[in-house]
This record gives sequence, structure tokens and C-alpha cells, in this order.
Amino acid sequence: CLSQIDIKNNVNMENPNNIALNNDLSHILIVDKLIPEMLINDNGKQLKGVIASICPDNSHAAIIARIKNIPVIAGINVDELKANDYAIIDDRDGTLIINPDEVTRSYYEKRLRDSEKAIKDLIKYKDIAAIAKSGKYIKVCANVSGLDDIKAAIKNGTDGIGLFRTEIVFMDRESAPTEEEQLLVYCEAAKLMRNKPLVIRVYDGGMDKPLKFIKSLDKVNSKEIIDERGIKLLLQNEKIFKAQLRAIYRAAVYGNISVMFPMVSYKEELDKTQEIIKNVKGELELEN
Repeated sequence: CLSQIDIKNNVNMENPNNIALNNDLSHILIVDKLIPEMLINDNGKQLKGVIASICPDNSHAAIIARIKNIPVIAGINVDELKANDYAIIDDRDGTLIINPDEVTRSYYEKRLRDSEKAIKDLIKYKDIAAIAKSGKYIKVCANVSGLDDIKAAIKNGTDGIGLFRTEIVFMDRESAPTEEEQLLVYCEAAKLMRNKPLVIRVYDGGMDKPLKFIKSLDKVNSKEIIDERGIKLLLQNEKIFKAQLRAIYRAAVYGNISVMFPMVSYKEELDKTQEIIKNVKGELELEN
């Protein structure tokens, strides 16, 4: 990624100058720790890369960055970077070059052009079915974090959506989204997929994906904080859980929808979930 660095107190999400939220110019985001909100609020068009002190490869921020094709390089002492430095990020081999000479810039500009050409050359295959030598047809599905990702997946010939991360859509909110707000999103997703498989995962909040509107289940055990997430969190916030399930089941009228439940560890959790689903279906049938 080739871009101009502009540092404006962008670690603080509340700061009105946060470039991840407000900068219309091409830029590289400099942060101590990359969190999903920083990528969700940026339209992805002007954010050309991220340099972070901390961003584990398996974190949800890193996953979202990969989905949006935003290169990330971590483990950097960001205090040493200055405003208006020119930077090259190559996340394929973890290379960060600050203020490169003309020869280096030309080399990476050529690599960037070659990469863009390679992508264009592959477009012609996007609508060709994936069939193994044995003749078996293999569905190639996408993991997404919102409607824009679904549109991009369709453009690239996806056979379906294998995972729709719903918490990402509603992460940066103080209050829970209403059933009707969610219904609009899930219906639009179903219509976009035109009856292709759409697997909607219920909120998997907690850990590095805090949802402000879901009550935390932090417990004190031997002076350590245990952070709950996934289905455990939802079962303790049943009103929010039911609203999401109602929206998903109502949206299923418009497409080929399945529902996924995250981080199920015990049979009792599954039993309770199935009981709630039964109640939700019963309510919807009574309401026609």
C-alpha cells in the first residue's frame, strides 16, 4: 500500500479529528491498538493501510481488515512515526518503509500495478463453477460483516454467504437495534443473495468485539476477570436475543436463510437456545 501518513490523535475514538472517521483524503491509520470500530466507520475507500502497535492476526479487527482488503502491519513502535511521513506497507512480508527513496518507491509502485493487473486477470473466472477433478461441485461462500461486503462478494461470484457477522453491523451503538431495524438489514441481505444460501450468525459480542448495549457477564474468579461471549452473553440478555431471532425468522421469508449460534460449549446452552427459538416461532405464528 502506498499512501501519505497523517496522524491526528487517531487513537481516541471520541476525538472529532479521528482520521478513521472523518478524513476524506487517502491516509494510513496509525494506532496503538486496532479495534473493529476504526474500520467499520471508515468507508474503506480512503483508508489505504494500518500501522499498529497491537493487532493479533486472529483478532476481529484483523479479520475485518482482510475482508476490506486493507493491509495491516503490527508490532510497530508508532511513537516513532511523524505526521506527513511517506510510508509503504507490504503486509505480505511484514515490510514497513518510511520515507523511501525514488528507486524503492518505483519498485513498489510497479508491484502494486502488477498486483492490480493480476486481480483483473482473475475476474474472468469469477462466474465459473468450482468443480473438482472427481466432478464434485464445491460451493465457494464468503464471510461478511455488512451489506457492502455482501455486494462485493456477489460482484466476485460468490455461491453464498457462509457467515454474516451481525455484531459488526450494530457494534458502534449505545442502545440495542430494534427488531424492525434488524429486519431491514437481514431482508436486504436476503434479497441481495437472490435465494443463494445466507448464514446469519447471531451476535458474538465480548472479547475484542464489545457491544455497548449487551450487559457484560464479567465474573471475579480468583481475582481474575473472565470475559464471557457468544451464546452465554445472549442467554443472559434474552430480550435482545429474542428481538434478533424474530428479525432473522421474519427475514427468512425473503430468502434462503440459516442461523448460526456462536461459542456453544454445553448441551444446556443449546437446549435453552432451542427453547427460545420455539417460543419465538410460536409468537410469530400467532402474529401471522
